[in-house]
Amino acid sequence: MSAYANVTRTNLGTQGRDNIYNLIYTTITDPVNNTTSSSRTWIYKRFPNTKAVGFQNYPFIVLSYPSMEVEDKCLSHFKFLQFNIPGTIYCRFDYNGKIRANTLINSLIAQVNLKANQDTLESYGVKAVDVEIDESSTEVHEKQEVIATPFTINFDVDIDVEE
Repeated sequence: MSAYANVTRTNLGTQGRDNIYNLIYTTITDPVNNTTSSSRTWIYKRFPNTKAVGFQNYPFIVLSYPSMEVEDKCLSHFKFLQFNIPGTIYCRFDYNGKIRANTLINSLIAQVNLKANQDTLESYGVKAVDVEIDESSTEVHEKQEVIATPFTINFDVDIDVEE
């Protein structure tokens, strides 16, 4: 796990996502262990090999790297950037899976919108954070039927281009 850090011109492609990852990892309860900061790996950068020996079961979140849009607005030596981080919550397609999917979605929305968390992220350069939840669907991955709930976390960063 990486730590919270300021988003700068030199870590632009990774640190914003790492700060969002830290927010999720430290504030959302892992439904399997019923704890935050779980020792179980349950947040990935890409879909894991669910047949591998080390796979630690459903549910899990895939939090990809962000896409970036540069706004034309430039104020003195600052550049305004908008980031979109795509993610998906995966749960087993059964009664408990549906409950866990809903719990994770509600927790994600609540934690992203919590003022204290917004203030923490802003102190590291991640601003105007919001989350959009898309409609859930069922998918089959390695012969396992799962509920997939896509989401996007959006945020802004102001970068000092003269640093």
